[in-house]
Amino acid sequence: MIFLKWEEPVEPNGLITQYEISYQSIESFDPAVNVPGPRRTVSKLRNETYHVFSNLHPGTTYLFSVRARTGKGFGQTALTEITTNISAPSFDYGDIPSPLGESDSTITVLLRPAQGRGAPISTYQVIVEEDRPKKIKREFSGPECFPVPLTFDDAISRGLVHYFGAELSPSSLTEARPFTVGDNQTYRGYWNPPLEPKKAYLIYFQAMSNLKGETRLNCIRIARKAACKESKRPLEVSQHSEEMGLILGICAGGLVVLIILLGAIIVVIRKG
Repeated sequence: MIFLKWEEPVEPNGLITQYEISYQSIESFDPAVNVPGPRRTVSKLRNETYHVFSNLHPGTTYLFSVRARTGKGFGQTALTEITTNISAPSFDYGDIPSPLGESDSTITVLLRPAQGRGAPISTYQVIVEEDRPKKIKREFSGPECFPVPLTFDDAISRGLVHYFGAELSPSSLTEARPFTVGDNQTYRGYWNPPLEPKKAYLIYFQAMSNLKGETRLNCIRIARKAACKESKRPLEVSQHSEEMGLILGICAGGLVVLIILLGAIIVVIRKG
């Protein structure tokens, strides 16, 4: 939105009866915005010298014209240009998607391109955070996003539970693509180390837009990787069942042999 305030003309040429404000978009950093846009007009009473324009496009320049009206008609027009701030990118994730694949030290997730709002996407980041019952607080306050880049080595040295596992350029994510967290590769200076099997992790995906010194970012959690001990409990039960079955089989086999021996002894006794 834009708050616009104006002053009464120095020479109104009569008693002002109303003001007329016209505006239209003339430039935008958002390719989805059509420029120049349609021209709209707002009328205000003579004692109203301000107006709030809402539902505008982020990162868009608007041309405003203000003129006063008297009994003799409209006077001269004053012009000004104002640009709205950019907004955080938006993601096309309805719900947290299921992982595409998983091993003891990796998890493969689906990355989808974000939509810029007032500015194009400048970079993407994949953030890995250790999922602890009592997590260490991050060194910043914010809506669960990660404005400060942090490598794996920096996180270890500072005792933090999250790190940037990868940074991706917008050109590498023009459409949805799989990405393997923990593949031991380096992406634009960020090492993506193998995950520790006995730890649980939360995987975040972040998009960032920059324009003329203004930065906006948005992030979303796209996966959780459970610790291996969590996923192997059913397997341990089945292994115990197999061991118990083996013991019962041995006992049953021994019982059969004993019955056969007793039968042979009885036959020998009768023949005697």
